[in-house]
Amino acid sequence: MAGRQTEQKPRCFFCGHPLEDQGRPNALACGGCRAVFRIERDPNGCVVRMEVQDCGTPDCCRQQSSGMTAPSESARSRWYHSVWFVLLMLFLVLGPFGCPLLWRSPKFSKPAKVSLTILVVLYTLLLLKLTASVSQMALDILSSQSL
Repeated sequence: MAGRQTEQKPRCFFCGHPLEDQGRPNALACGGCRAVFRIERDPNGCVVRMEVQDCGTPDCCRQQSSGMTAPSESARSRWYHSVWFVLLMLFLVLGPFGCPLLWRSPKFSKPAKVSLTILVVLYTLLLLKLTASVSQMALDILSSQSL
């Protein structure tokens, strides 16, 4: 028994937790981030290939083990992280409330995120100033008509 090595459990690509067998023959799941992996085993039962089935988190792969494939681009990136969707939310729908969406998106570099955040804040301040000006003009018109 002393010469026998114990098989080391595969680790999650995303958070590094050991993967657990969840009762399905060709799948392992992470208890940390809830990612599910499709696996292939050799005749001895050792995991030889592992692919992401459901990543459970939008974070990119931070860690790889030898003999295992990294998550595909579609598994790493969600539709709501696409460039067009984030820009639409920032400038037409959410304004500064879209900044967390921007900062969680893997599609933008850090300098782009900083620049877009500053641009959204300035854009929001401009919209607030314009709203105040239009409101004041409307009040002036109403007060001049009622006299």
